Amino acid sequence: MIENEKFGAEYRFELVRNGVVVDEWVQRNIAPTQGRNHILDVVLNGASPVTAWHVGLYGGDYTPIATDTMANFPALASEITAYVSTTRAPLVTASASAGVVSNIASRAEFEFTADATVRGGFISSSSVKGGTSGVLLSAARFLDGAGAPISKVVASGDVLRVTAGISLEST
Repeated sequence: MIENEKFGAEYRFELVRNGVVVDEWVQRNIAPTQGRNHILDVVLNGASPVTAWHVGLYGGDYTPIATDTMANFPALASEITAYVSTTRAPLVTASASAGVVSNIASRAEFEFTADATVRGGFISSSSVKGGTSGVLLSAARFLDGAGAPISKVVASGDVLRVTAGISLEST
């Protein structure tokens, strides 16, 4: 088994309240088997590619694991749907450079319509809020510097900006 390649995402979050960034943090992800298998099948086996990816948020006290799929993740993680957009936020990335793609030029934004506790984010092939179809590419639980789970409290009207950088690294 070849184990010298790494696929992952780094999420950068900015919490904006009344037009001012009041908190920001970075979080690494887990790349579930479903997402890794999708990438390998598209690149090497001619499977149909996903043409549009989406960012979602979750509020449950849940730590993603490798066996998570879009069929079970929204319920296990308690996907947050109380934001203005009628769909999950689109993930619009630029062309790959140095083994990385990101949405830095078009960050995903969530304007909350109710107070919420956010504990993580994810990338899915489905745009449907709370939807259980498609591919789960990535999921990240918020952790502090010591690796302990944390949460972020947002208020109605707050905006959470998400930058996702996805990389394939050779070690």
